[in-house]
Amino acid sequence: SEVPGDGEEFEVTCADLQHADFLQLGDQIQVVNIHRGKEVAIRLFDVILTVDGKQVQTLVQLDEARSAAEKSQSPKARVCRRPFGAPNKIPSGERGWVYLERFCSMVKIAMVDESQAQKMVYSNVPH
Repeated sequence: SEVPGDGEEFEVTCADLQHADFLQLGDQIQVVNIHRGKEVAIRLFDVILTVDGKQVQTLVQLDEARSAAEKSQSPKARVCRRPFGAPNKIPSGERGWVYLERFCSMVKIAMVDESQAQKMVYSNVPH
């Protein structure tokens, strides 16, 4: 991956999971919120892989594994870093919204003064 840290796997204490909210995306559990004022090792959009050695793919499995982990000494969770969420595996040529975004960018530029055009569209590819 071109994003630093993307896909990196690491372990955190299960206590860190108490300070986050989760969402099930397909067969993955993703961190969608970290409670304010809490310093934890997990980050927004990280994916929870295992809890105390048990694979988790649903919110029910996550809750069950967390409950079981409370009985174990120093339980750990294995997490995968996803700084921008799950990677999009659809080839860019098959993504219809890419063309819609380009069209919207053209319309935006057409509606503003020429001196403002550079401020209207952002790209990670300098031209």
